[in-house]
Amino acid sequence: MIAGVTRDDLINFLATRLVEAPRDRPFRVAINGPVAVGKSHFTGDLCTCIEALGRTTRTVSVDAFLQPRSKPTQPQHVYLYEKVLDLELLRDRVLVPLGPGGECSFVRGTIDRESGQEFSVESERCPRDAIFIVDGVLLLRPIVCAYWDCRIYLDAPLDVAMERAVERDLKFRQFPDDEAVRANYRARFAPLHRHYERLSDPTRNADILIDYSDLHMPRILS
Repeated sequence: MIAGVTRDDLINFLATRLVEAPRDRPFRVAINGPVAVGKSHFTGDLCTCIEALGRTTRTVSVDAFLQPRSKPTQPQHVYLYEKVLDLELLRDRVLVPLGPGGECSFVRGTIDRESGQEFSVESERCPRDAIFIVDGVLLLRPIVCAYWDCRIYLDAPLDVAMERAVERDLKFRQFPDDEAVRANYRARFAPLHRHYERLSDPTRNADILIDYSDLHMPRILS
């Protein structure tokens, strides 16, 4: 366990480890954790640190890998788990091509989460020595779990992640007030995460498990 370090210290520690990864093909890294725990900011800062150490990075968000919309026929948390993200596309057009024997190519997904614009399905080339990072939820589901070279899990209690969702909504205001954000989180994302934990056991399957309850003083648990 690494305890009592600042967030910057932790990111520098991880970046230093990752830049030493093999360079014969892209090194595939998952940054996983509950909704709103802080995965995207963590990924951005980690990439900045890796590049400052002299190694190329590429990133995509799993939020861009969406299945065509369908009418829910299951409980909402099951529908969110099975029918929203297109993890087959992520596996077949990103993780496999970047893996052993692949052609070092990837797609960015189906739709840009910020603009709402559809992505081209054309593959992009990836530098062979890149650290390739994907951030988002459900990345340690069995359908993709075996295709990562490094699995990083940011863990925090769901009530902590929910309050971060409230802070995030202050920037975008998709909900009328803070309590509406909390109600949405309790109704949608908390059941989804518990379902994910039951079926995929992400903390056990992580290569690096981080207690991210305190953004300023995280701890590596394993």
